[in-house]
Amino acid sequence: MSDASKIAVIGLGSMGYGMAQSLLRAGHETFGADINPDAVARFRAEGGAEGDLAEVAGALNAVAVVVLNAAQTETVLFGAAGLVPRMQAGAVVVACATVPPDFAKAMEARCAAHGVHYLDAPISGGSVKAAQGALSVMASGRPEAFAAAAPVLGVTPEKFVDVLSKCAGTSWMLENRAPHIVEGDYTPRSSVNIWPKDLGIVLDIARSAGFSAPITAAALQQYLAAAGQGLGQEDDAAVAKVYARNAGLTLPGQA
Repeated sequence: MSDASKIAVIGLGSMGYGMAQSLLRAGHETFGADINPDAVARFRAEGGAEGDLAEVAGALNAVAVVVLNAAQTETVLFGAAGLVPRMQAGAVVVACATVPPDFAKAMEARCAAHGVHYLDAPISGGSVKAAQGALSVMASGRPEAFAAAAPVLGVTPEKFVDVLSKCAGTSWMLENRAPHIVEGDYTPRSSVNIWPKDLGIVLDIARSAGFSAPITAAALQQYLAAAGQGLGQEDDAAVAKVYARNAGLTLPGQA
């Protein structure tokens, strides 16, 4: 897919409208669709592409479905005027409604039958973040689907650190260690091998006090896994390599 793509945003509500605006600013030919004709007219007046979706569906590289629920998502994709059967092989659906896992798996399979990729991609951040192109997108899907959706979702590691450090999900450890990962620099400031010892002590104390410490136990397992991968002498940020390996991802600086 080229950097400038043909993209449709279905659902021009408070979130979808901002997403469509952000895609337009990024240089994509962006079509907006909504049951409210005023929202569509407003978006076109701002530079949104004109054309009936049924006619342009075959040329779309990506479709972002920003509707309320699973039923509406299914209608958009496979209803009487469903887009997926009209889309070209290799295009991608980015479904942003929060839906049950089984529904997402079923949609992925039905899209795959048409050669179309699918990402289950619920969003968070509200209308302001949507308009800024700074939503948090909690996406899952096959690597090929992420590759196809890169022009829509493309976030550099640097941008991840910049955005997350300003969100409620930030922490001192994120702000301190994430830059090491972005730079691919695992020179040990505090090594992986320190953590199994320290976390083991914490768990021993918790056990003697009859206190459950499940987060500590979970963290210990990841550091043990990192040490088992031969990362014990690297900076403790190298624990990210455990997650990357399990997710099939490549971190900055890795071959």
